[in-house]
Amino acid sequence: MGSEEKDLKDIQKVSGGKKAAIIAGCIVGVLAVVYVGLGVFFQSHFYFRSTVNGVNASAASLDTVKSRIRKQADDYQLTLTEAGGKTETIGSSEVGLTVDLDSGAIDRLLEGQNGFLWGGHLFVPVEYVSESLVSVDSSAVAKTVAGLDCTNDKNAKKTQNATYQMKNDVFSVKEEVYGTEVDQKALAKNVADAMISLQDTLDLEESASYVQPTVLSDNEELNDLIDRLNDIVKVKFTYTIGSKNVTLSADEIASWLQINDDLEIAFDEEAMAEYIDGMAKEVNTAGTRRSLVTQHGTTVTLAPGNYGWRVDKEGELAQLEEDLLGGKDVSRDLVYSTTAHSHDGNDYGDSYVEVDMSAQHVWLIMHGQVVAESDCVTGDVSRNRLTPVGAFRITYCEKDAILKGENYRTHVNYWMPFAGDCGLHDATWRRGFGGDIYLTDGSHGCVNLPLSMAKTIFSNVETGFPVLVYGGLTSMPMSEEEAAARVDEVVGAINAIGDPNSITPDNVAILQNAITLFYALPEQYRGNVGNQDIMHQAVNNYRANYDAHAFY
Repeated sequence: MGSEEKDLKDIQKVSGGKKAAIIAGCIVGVLAVVYVGLGVFFQSHFYFRSTVNGVNASAASLDTVKSRIRKQADDYQLTLTEAGGKTETIGSSEVGLTVDLDSGAIDRLLEGQNGFLWGGHLFVPVEYVSESLVSVDSSAVAKTVAGLDCTNDKNAKKTQNATYQMKNDVFSVKEEVYGTEVDQKALAKNVADAMISLQDTLDLEESASYVQPTVLSDNEELNDLIDRLNDIVKVKFTYTIGSKNVTLSADEIASWLQINDDLEIAFDEEAMAEYIDGMAKEVNTAGTRRSLVTQHGTTVTLAPGNYGWRVDKEGELAQLEEDLLGGKDVSRDLVYSTTAHSHDGNDYGDSYVEVDMSAQHVWLIMHGQVVAESDCVTGDVSRNRLTPVGAFRITYCEKDAILKGENYRTHVNYWMPFAGDCGLHDATWRRGFGGDIYLTDGSHGCVNLPLSMAKTIFSNVETGFPVLVYGGLTSMPMSEEEAAARVDEVVGAINAIGDPNSITPDNVAILQNAITLFYALPEQYRGNVGNQDIMHQAVNNYRANYDAHAFY
């Protein structure tokens, strides 16, 4: 009895399993028939959830889609949604919109569709677009866009790239600004695409039809540059000018720093140059008057010359930028085009050549002590070959030089020019020095020295060594004919000035020459110099721009 019951249960299990299999097979069969049936259906109908040029084509036949497109295109217009909620519309006629339902474009779209792949697109929409089905005139679109109110909005908000900002000497990112200036090229493309797809609306913000910022706040390069700016601001920069220290403040440095449109660190060079100009006015001594306690114990005021400190503005600007970009603490002097001995007290220091033309005597002073002295012969007054007065610097030193001029070529053993062609040198052809020789038998403008004195000076000086010249007569009694000739010479010297505004410390010697010749004229003849106003104006300009105490 137990065995029979077991066999019955086994038979029931087998029977139940077969039934399940049969049911499952039937379901699969039905699904297969449905899938194949729909596959055949979609050979002549568009997939579920598909569109053709923006028109619903889900499970629609070719004729149905064409009908829908024709209906959609009738009186079609696109609504533009602009910032602030304002709207504008563009009609199909404005852009030359055409619909060609007979071109076969829709037919080709359907023919290219594999109906048996419908299952793969059940949950993924298919958006068909054919420009041969719906088209617009691109030039008409561009013209229409150019005439829109939003395109011509004079109050449109400017789009701004992310950039830098500074507060309390700290740089940080300034967020980009999305403005409402229309990007006509982008809007024209978006309008064309929307109308070809027969869209109802186009949102200008969502479609990026406004001018877009090209540098965003998360730009890595921008943020790295801002970090560098903050490092530069931390640099401790000190000018050491003699015994005086001038420290650049963080605020000053920060005010000069910029980031340009190419995302590079840049400088406000105009502001930096203004700062350097201010420093130069405090430091420059070239072209200025200075006092000298002579070897006689008297104090004289030296006329301006080429000696002294003169800041090299361009050189200092370049060095300052390089130092700041280096990011390390700096302590240095300014960059100069000409230098002097000292920033403290008289800039010529305690070593110099002193020339007293009244006494026709020369001293070599080294570290405050006279190491050599002798008589000399300076420029011939009677021939108006005057030795320039002022504070000068030796331009260079040369042995066995040949001095050349009009009608002469002379060898000297020691040549030390200090003011153009005027310099210190030996004059072995002379039998005597000193006295009044210079009045009628002087040099061409140089300081003639005995050979031993020239050698001693040559052995102790170098380029830049100061030569301080003062005193001496500048004119001789003269006839009316001589006076007229001298007036002509002065007129020519003043004409050489050119534009009165053109005189700078670099070419001040031209003005100094004209002044020297003018005041060498006896006073009664100076009124005959018809162009002296040019000289006076040049003097005034120079005093205003460089040295208020220059000249006379």
